[in-house]
Amino acid sequence: MNRREFLGVSASGCALPILRPLAPVGAATPRRHSAPGKNIAQRKNLSKLTKEEWELFESAIIEMKNQKNNLGYNQFANFHNTSCAHRNWFFFPWHRAYLYYFEVLCRKLTKESFALPYWDWSTDRAVPQRFLDKKSPLYFEDRALKGKDFPTEADIGSKAISDLLATSSFRSFGGTATDLKANDSRTPGAAGGIEGGPHNIIHEYVGRAAREGDKHSAMFGNRAALDPLFWVHHANLDRIWMRWCVTELKGRTKQWPSQKGNSWAATKFEFVTVNAVDKSIFVEDCLSTYDLGYTYDEFAKEEAKTGAKRLDSVVKFLNVNASAVNAAEQELGAALNIKRPAVMTLKPSNVFLKNLRDNLAESSKKGTHVESRVRIEFQSVPHGGGRVRVFVNNPDANSSTRVTDPSYAGFISFFSPHSAHKEDDPKEEYILDIGKTLAKFEVKEDATITVTCVAEGWWSDAPDALIRRISVEIAEQT
Repeated sequence: MNRREFLGVSASGCALPILRPLAPVGAATPRRHSAPGKNIAQRKNLSKLTKEEWELFESAIIEMKNQKNNLGYNQFANFHNTSCAHRNWFFFPWHRAYLYYFEVLCRKLTKESFALPYWDWSTDRAVPQRFLDKKSPLYFEDRALKGKDFPTEADIGSKAISDLLATSSFRSFGGTATDLKANDSRTPGAAGGIEGGPHNIIHEYVGRAAREGDKHSAMFGNRAALDPLFWVHHANLDRIWMRWCVTELKGRTKQWPSQKGNSWAATKFEFVTVNAVDKSIFVEDCLSTYDLGYTYDEFAKEEAKTGAKRLDSVVKFLNVNASAVNAAEQELGAALNIKRPAVMTLKPSNVFLKNLRDNLAESSKKGTHVESRVRIEFQSVPHGGGRVRVFVNNPDANSSTRVTDPSYAGFISFFSPHSAHKEDDPKEEYILDIGKTLAKFEVKEDATITVTCVAEGWWSDAPDALIRRISVEIAEQT
């Protein structure tokens, strides 16, 4: 579906599109958008916008809110409520498509030069002032900023993002397959490092109620896209995904989801209209921003410096899923709360330990790191949100243990579940790459791996979170 087709639908004023995920299209080859040539929009950092560009952005929001048809601002924001993809491998492509169509509508209502800006919160560590000005259309009264409690440098700073970009597996970076064979994007799998970390923690900061008993704002729940901050936050996440796509990793090959059966790339998100006209976009259509007609300012600068026509992602599908040797998966039922960490001990087989030692030795020679993932499945999570800091081989870790401790592996932040998700089983799963942390410890025969989860920022009356299952796996280096 190209922009002209979409605008043909939106101009009618009678079509209500819904981003609905459909099952893979058998062995069919996913369609690709034709390269738009020179008409590449450039999304810019909010901190670099000119006065005119700020005004154009505000004008787009005003025009969207003024629409009386089914494509107004609130209606479009509601698509996120009803159809969003979270905690699975559709998180990045679904949100890219969602922002793309929003941008196209804004461009139609304002100027052809319109492009969504992005908020780089890793360097601009505060909500931009324009969004706090009550006279601006970017202001949102139902917003619950948590004062000075902005996410830390250790959580979302430049180094934290660089560490996440260093993972070679899309599984670790962008999430895992859904549980159902239908490949429904509303069905959770496991959230990757970006979603479970920076994505969730910014939503929490902007939208989580500051005190117990207060109401969460839209950004911490189903109605997140009502807040204009949503669009610039997710544009930044989209930029980070593009950066991951184009980043070359020393001694390693990017591991995308398997192309076997086209289960991921050939899944399509469909716009269904009331007059039964279907417009659809495939996951593979969303893998290159250039094919959708836009790029980001930092990539445009790199292209100008290198003389490249387009700095594009090269997607190398694997014929089969990347193999992994798993530690014995353990059913736990471990309780975690704000006062008591959960300490979990895995007893891997000696085959697993030998594989880990061999990989650590090989990666040390190459100057890379072994991609080892811990997958934590929560049976329940705190109703008020909060974070969990994860430590490896440090059973004594607690709320006083610093993130500079060698055993610190990363964090998980909880984002309020969406009504669009199929929550018959309310579990939430998260993945962290703990390879760099494991490399700091000697791996002996018959060794155990201890994972300690420490709760942070939970409300004092929050009930225990239950950790149902935990596993560790080693991703084969290709």
